[in-house]
Amino acid sequence: MSQSSVSPRSEFARGWKPLLGAMALYAGSPVIIAQTASVFIVPIMKTTGLSQTAISIGPVVFITLAIAQPAVAFLINRFGTRVLGLTALVVMLAGLALLALVPPSESGFLGAGILMGLGGSLGYLATTAQFLSKWFSKNYGLSVGIVGAIGGIVPLILTPILGVVIASAGWKAGYYLIGAFILFICLPLVIGLFREPKVPVAAMPTEATAVETTEPAPGELEGLPAREAAKDPRYWLFTVAFLGVSVAVGGFLGSIVPILISKGIQPTVAATISIGMLLGVMAGRMAGGFLLDRSRFPYLVPVVLFAVSGVAAVGMLFANAATPGLLIFIAILLIGASQGAEGDFPAFFFRREFGRKSLATLISWVYLLTTGFAGVGGFIFAGIRDATGGYTAAVIVAISGFALGTVLAIIVAAISWTKNRALRASISPATPVLNADPA
Repeated sequence: MSQSSVSPRSEFARGWKPLLGAMALYAGSPVIIAQTASVFIVPIMKTTGLSQTAISIGPVVFITLAIAQPAVAFLINRFGTRVLGLTALVVMLAGLALLALVPPSESGFLGAGILMGLGGSLGYLATTAQFLSKWFSKNYGLSVGIVGAIGGIVPLILTPILGVVIASAGWKAGYYLIGAFILFICLPLVIGLFREPKVPVAAMPTEATAVETTEPAPGELEGLPAREAAKDPRYWLFTVAFLGVSVAVGGFLGSIVPILISKGIQPTVAATISIGMLLGVMAGRMAGGFLLDRSRFPYLVPVVLFAVSGVAAVGMLFANAATPGLLIFIAILLIGASQGAEGDFPAFFFRREFGRKSLATLISWVYLLTTGFAGVGGFIFAGIRDATGGYTAAVIVAISGFALGTVLAIIVAAISWTKNRALRASISPATPVLNADPA
């Protein structure tokens, strides 16, 4: 069977092992630190006497990840994804060892965050997105969503366990537990399954290739050069939209437990309710990926998702100890559902519009900004709490981020609808087209 004739079901039959390898890599990436960070905040503050800003390792990891992304794109094109993925997990283990073994200090938390951000970036979003683009075409959005959902499933499982471990053995034991997970589960799976195909799967049609009359040469990936793709206004409008949402979600991710505690909710109950954030990440990425692949006009998916998350953030602004726990849980779940803006949406839309030729480069610059702004969001929440003693202003910042993302996503949807309509009108039925976009 040729690669171009692979059916959606056959893609998963052929690529389930690489998909599992990508899931293991992403599960062991720095996202596991960012999404469990809030569980550690209160215990570390009580034990060390340090401020929340000083121990906010999650934002440090996010910002370092962001700065490293363009270099990661260069390394992907030079060495491939497998070498980078293996190196990422080894460095993550070194960073966790630093956290657990070195006496706690502001410089120690900063150093560990930088180390895991730099090394972990090698196995983060740009690497997995490029890797999956060679195994999946018809199900690319879903495959990226499944891998991204691991960022919710793993912390979802680990969070209650970490709560028990930290309560009984201290916060350092929590980092030992995460390290054991990476060493004994993630690393063996990546070694065995994270391998690029000898022949990449044929690409689905994109707007960039809609009027091509020849197939790419063997081994060459289709699409536009990065400099040409970057001239499209949708690239920048979507990027800014993702920035606003990244600030909002990054802030909530890093501080959701202390936010709930500040509203009068008991710490154990807050830790339990916070699982809604992780469930939202998992559900949002899988459902979002499925809808992106199946929708005739996928640009509406981020519009709806960002708007719903913004409404949920407004609900969190007015929540208090008397608010039913189920309503708070649902609001947190809907906020977490937008985390795909940081990784899944750029990978899908830029591959759809510009092809795979410069995908690693295009998304790496977006990840530099979105991941960095997610880290900025964490620092904004922590800084507002340290300055005011509460999170009200921080939640208002998050609401503004969701509103910005929604408005810009609507503008991108309008531009894309106009472009696609003009493209269909310019191609007559008699014109031989290899890659016409049916949408």
